[in-house]
Amino acid sequence: MCIQDRVNWDEFTELRIIGIDEIAMTKGHGNFVAVITIQQSDGYVALLGVLANRQKETVRQFFEPIPKRLWQTMEKLYTDMWEGYVNSVTEFASDHPEVSVDVVVDRFHVAENYRECVDRLRKQECRRLKKELSEAKYTEIQGVMWPIRKNREDLTPEEQEKLNLLFAYSPELKLAYNFREELTSLFEISLTKEEARQTINRMAR
Repeated sequence: MCIQDRVNWDEFTELRIIGIDEIAMTKGHGNFVAVITIQQSDGYVALLGVLANRQKETVRQFFEPIPKRLWQTMEKLYTDMWEGYVNSVTEFASDHPEVSVDVVVDRFHVAENYRECVDRLRKQECRRLKKELSEAKYTEIQGVMWPIRKNREDLTPEEQEKLNLLFAYSPELKLAYNFREELTSLFEISLTKEEARQTINRMAR
C-alpha cells in the first residue's frame, strides 16, 4: 500500500463525515500517529491521511489546505476524547466562518470511559470484601470480573446470581452497575443533546 504525503482534494466532492483516531506505532510507548478518514453519502470510507503524531498543531496543519469549495460540505467530526483533535477542528471552524462542523465524541470512547469507572470500583470493592468476608463467603463471589463487564441482557442465570450476591455486599457497586446499564441504553434511543442531558439528570436523582 502506498500512502502519499498530500491529499488530492480534486478527488472529493464532500467531506460530510470526518473521523479522527490514532494508532500506537510502538506498544506501550505512546508513539501515536493520527488517522483521518471520511465517510461519504454513499457510505464509502476513504483514508485521507496518516499524520506523524496526534498533536493539535499537526492536525490543524492537515485541515488548512482543504479547498474552500469543501468547507460547507463538512458536517460532523467523530473523534475520541483527545483534546488535541477537538481543539484543532473547533479552532479551524472558528477561523473560517464558512465552516460549520459538529464535533462528536464517538460512542466507543464514551462507553469505554464510564465502563472503566465501574471496573475500578469493582476492584476496589473486591479488595475490601476480601478483607471483611470469611474465606468461604468471599469464594462465592470470586470470578465476577467477566460477568460484571457484560451487559445485563447477556448474563447467564448463574452469572446474574453471582452478581446479585456481590451487590448484596456492595450496594454502591450495584448502583454504579445499574447506572452504567442505563447510560448504555441511551445510545439505543434517538435523543437530542438536551433530551439526553435531561434523562441523565433524572437518572442521577
